[in-house]
Amino acid sequence: MINWIAYAVYWLLSGLIDVFSFHRFILLTKKPRATQVALLKRIVRDNKDSQVGRAYRFNYIRDLEDFRTQVGLCTYDNIKNDLRLQETSGKYLVCARRFIYLNHNADPKNLKAFPFTAEALREARRDVRLTARAWLRHYGLWRNRVFALMEDEPRSFSNTGLPQGTVTGFVIRNLPNFMRRRCISNTEIALIKNPADRYLAYAIVALAEPNVSCLLTANPATLVHIRHVINEYYDEICDAIEQGSMPDRIQREIRGKRLIRANPRRASQLRSLGEADELATFRDFWPRIRGVICWSAGSCRSSFQYLRKQLREGTPVIELGYQSSATFGTINVDTKTNACLLPFHRNFYEFAERSPWEAGFSHLKLINELVVGQEYYVILTTRSGLYRLQTDQIVKVTGKIHNTPTFEFVQNGSCSTNINGERLAESQVITAIEKLNAEHDCEISQFLMLSNRDGKRYELYVESENSWEPELVANWFDRALASCNSEWAVKRMAERMDAPEIHQVPIGTIETLRTRSIRDGFADPLFVLPHLQLREDVPLDLASKTVQ
Repeated sequence: MINWIAYAVYWLLSGLIDVFSFHRFILLTKKPRATQVALLKRIVRDNKDSQVGRAYRFNYIRDLEDFRTQVGLCTYDNIKNDLRLQETSGKYLVCARRFIYLNHNADPKNLKAFPFTAEALREARRDVRLTARAWLRHYGLWRNRVFALMEDEPRSFSNTGLPQGTVTGFVIRNLPNFMRRRCISNTEIALIKNPADRYLAYAIVALAEPNVSCLLTANPATLVHIRHVINEYYDEICDAIEQGSMPDRIQREIRGKRLIRANPRRASQLRSLGEADELATFRDFWPRIRGVICWSAGSCRSSFQYLRKQLREGTPVIELGYQSSATFGTINVDTKTNACLLPFHRNFYEFAERSPWEAGFSHLKLINELVVGQEYYVILTTRSGLYRLQTDQIVKVTGKIHNTPTFEFVQNGSCSTNINGERLAESQVITAIEKLNAEHDCEISQFLMLSNRDGKRYELYVESENSWEPELVANWFDRALASCNSEWAVKRMAERMDAPEIHQVPIGTIETLRTRSIRDGFADPLFVLPHLQLREDVPLDLASKTVQ
């Protein structure tokens, strides 16, 4: 009862504080073009005295056409040296303000760090509050405890002394105090270097709390993996909760701090669940779950579908919104329909239709010119020194709020392969797998498609609790890909590509690849393992792990 009263009081106070900002943002959706053009003029005016502003003659830009004529498209590689030089020297090279924060991506092999000025950082924090208000509006997610897996790392600094982190870590750190206090999230656990020990610690801390009302993470694959960890170490987890102490190998990593209290009653409840004929699910561990917040689109779709089976039917799953390292991502303004808006009042956006852009030409469009159901590449301009940056991110228009489109993430443009002109995209592979599950009950929970250029074929490695004839499923998969990709059908009919091979691997094999990547420095839990990769880029010999 006390929890509900505290939740209701905070919900009311939060509404009074943030209602003006939220409704002002919604009102702007009636005039997106005017909002974007006014913002662009302000960005140009504020940065006219920077070195880039003088080079592009920002003083003489009067309208959108002037901007497009004088400022060309760029990539991160084009500007990274200027960004780093302004960061280290303090000179106003790309914008007329100092950088005070860096956002970085998940990939240490292709590390990208994007700067934020003081004003941009304040605006991003306000947008986090808009997101938090939307989360609080429905379902009572914060009524009890929230199992949060979004800590990217403890507060850290770049070589030049600037504070830095990932977008998802920025979100969790800037939630209102009321919400952060209810999160089961621990920076000591985030410090554990061994991913296996880290996930075991997360599982123990989470299961020790019976009153969980929400699961919060970026990548649903982290929750799927924690479910596998619970199965593997169930007795050890119950013993830890009963005794109130972590296993010795974990306790040494967290410097002696006690993360849980002894709770024999909870341990007894868990052991009873473990004695049942069927494996316990999240709905059994936490019967008070009112919703899950995570990514549900793009590469996360397969993990998301598995996660749904762990919940009661009808449990709301709220889209976290696609996040870009270059800026704060979409804002979910309606958690019932998962309508996500870009912060078009903060950044200037241009869009290139996917197919023409990939063919080498495209007419750039503004946000008010987009068509529902179409896919677009995003080109970004910010007040922090990014001008017409090609982000390589593909989004799909899912609907509209007033005159402004809502979006979902599709994939990164780099997640495509081409052996002989078929131009296969990761999103097409995901759609084909969904067809197999829907039409043939294959129950594929995880999968990885590898492009074998030397063999002129694709190899699909899948995890499933069902057993089936690989040649039959390969034939179904071949037809499913042909329905998603017309070039695939042409190349197969011309025998320029061999039929895809399908191999069933044990449950957890593909997660091993993700865990290995995290051990190699990829940000956890932000990192999403691409479902489509080149054969030579995968270090694990998956063929040796096929189910006999």
